[in-house]
Amino acid sequence: MEQRASAALEQRLFSVSLVTRRSGVSGAPADYVAGDFLTGHLAPGAPAAARYAQAVATALAAGIAGRGVAATARGAGLARSSVQDLLAGRGWPDLVTLAKLEDELDVTLWPGRDRVR
Repeated sequence: MEQRASAALEQRLFSVSLVTRRSGVSGAPADYVAGDFLTGHLAPGAPAAARYAQAVATALAAGIAGRGVAATARGAGLARSSVQDLLAGRGWPDLVTLAKLEDELDVTLWPGRDRVR
């Protein structure tokens, strides 16, 4: 039994090491936007990831309107700074954070392709 548990743990650790790494994108999403991250224009040649990050931040700002960053973060089980960073384009949104925020706000944050073009 102990050997099986050890093998299962080893497999999970191996799977974690296979997480896709970001390449071809450097800096923060806001580095690709002129002016305010939520309303500014993307720089020519900005990666698709920057368009998606801006769309997520815009949807997040609309979703928390009237509710506040602190209450949203607390309800989602996140640090307030994580939500603030997404809104300001200081960090790339990750799947776990998006899932927690979507569940808390009952909104879709991840844009469809038609929303980022």
